[in-house]
Amino acid sequence: ALPIYALDYYYRSLKFFEKVGDKFRVASLFMNIGNLYNSIGNSTKALIYMVKAQEMFERINDSSGQLMTLTNIASIYLCNHDFKKALEYYHKELVLQKKNSETPNSTILSGIGFSYLGLNNTNEALKRFHEALIFTSPNDQIPLAIIYYGLARCNERKYNSQMALNFAIRSYDIATKYNSKEYIKLSSELISQLYEKMGEDKNSLKFLKVFLQISDSIKSQSVANRVHALVIERDELEKIRLEQENKNQKLYTLISALCFVLVLVVVFGILQRKNRLKRVN
Repeated sequence: ALPIYALDYYYRSLKFFEKVGDKFRVASLFMNIGNLYNSIGNSTKALIYMVKAQEMFERINDSSGQLMTLTNIASIYLCNHDFKKALEYYHKELVLQKKNSETPNSTILSGIGFSYLGLNNTNEALKRFHEALIFTSPNDQIPLAIIYYGLARCNERKYNSQMALNFAIRSYDIATKYNSKEYIKLSSELISQLYEKMGEDKNSLKFLKVFLQISDSIKSQSVANRVHALVIERDELEKIRLEQENKNQKLYTLISALCFVLVLVVVFGILQRKNRLKRVN
């Protein structure tokens, strides 16, 4: 609710743990700061801190931390429609998981599926979503909503409207049950489009209304996030300005002190000369 305060505490903690040399906590804080920036829509700064976190987790050989940051980095690229970069980081995760002999993560497989969809490789995307479905527990409902939405998109691309509709409705039902606004929005939009193609205007309009309502809600949150981002940017600029003023003040004090010393040296030199002249006379 108040990311500006959270960020301030994160930075204070970061300074402390950097000072004491606790690399794990520094890496964790980099990741938290990255997540915070991502939550308010500043993906550029989010990536900067996520990459820092990933590199530090790698240096201290923390595979769990690496996997978390690789997921976050890939997800940011995916949301920004940089599908090649997203795919690159998702594949890095898969390699690391295999190295640790871990079971494939459905989130990673879904991410790869959406990346392939973005690159118009529907067959590869479909394969990955089916793999994700195999490795997802029935209790993990939100991941299932995401997979069902991906399968719906794949079937839509393959002109199998009925199959696409079935998966989209599954995704919508789960998203509605758990109030996942993003997937209520995505699935309701797709359902409306599919019903329109089938000539079922009443159902199409029903889900179009849902889509518009949830879009307004998400838009309001997006505006709030942007306001938070602007406040943070303003405060960061103010911080930089104050630091520069402080540096300038220190420099001014140093120059003033040097000038004072120089004046003393000159005065002392003049007095010394006068004393020598008096002794000579």
